[in-house]
Amino acid sequence: MFEADAAPAAPAALPQNPDVGTGIDVVFPPENRQLIERIVRSGAVVSQFPPGLRPSKTSFPVRNAVVAGLSSASVIIEAEELSGTRIEMDYSLEFDRPVLLWAPVLGSRPWARSLAAAEDNVHLVCSASEIRELAFQH
Repeated sequence: MFEADAAPAAPAALPQNPDVGTGIDVVFPPENRQLIERIVRSGAVVSQFPPGLRPSKTSFPVRNAVVAGLSSASVIIEAEELSGTRIEMDYSLEFDRPVLLWAPVLGSRPWARSLAAAEDNVHLVCSASEIRELAFQH
């Protein structure tokens, strides 16, 4: 499962079933409309919020918890220190789900080096095939 705002960076070979941080009928950001329509044709878009709910500071962290809970693993390609991706990653670890950390992130994010050294359930990955292998064995 990918968050709708992260789907463009996702490896094309992986399934894309985004969970959105809005009502199912609200596309956010609006420029993602074509992406969401493409995903609807080949997968599913999931929302835990009522129709019409606009994006808010609180809706996205809730979405991140749901993404972590529904996913077999969280793939972290890039994340700022204080980001929704980091929130999802923390929930994944709390829910005992593996975190698959894109290896190049170690060079650009100090938090990634600390996390990889401290957590047993964080795995470094360098390719889509490694992601598929690790994500679906747990």
